[in-house]
Amino acid sequence: MKKKLLISFIALCIVFAILISAFIVWYVYTDRYEVTEKGRELSPDGRVEVILEQIGSPGFPFGPVKVRIRVKYTFREKDYTVIETSMYNDGGGLSDYNWSIEWSKETVTIILNHADLAEDTVFTVVIN
Repeated sequence: MKKKLLISFIALCIVFAILISAFIVWYVYTDRYEVTEKGRELSPDGRVEVILEQIGSPGFPFGPVKVRIRVKYTFREKDYTVIETSMYNDGGGLSDYNWSIEWSKETVTIILNHADLAEDTVFTVVIN
């Protein structure tokens, strides 16, 4: 009887450890590595597409969030520009109201509006 109880207890502990480990792996992935598309805009002539992605979640409690900006050239196969930066938005993530894109004939300008910083971050990419 004691042997069956001990084996049952050990099996229960193993199952519990597996569940806790799975939760920790899920939490770390969503907190640091999960890529979420937050915006996409196509140029007026349809040649270039800008994709804004958030990587992970904002640092707790009021930290930055990692942002990836991909400038994809639709007229070329597998050719794009990648910009990785941080967004200081008072613990919030990247959303529609804190970025904008300005198009010209030869450049695309991506502007990130930070809540915590006095100045915006501006990236200009030359379109060939």
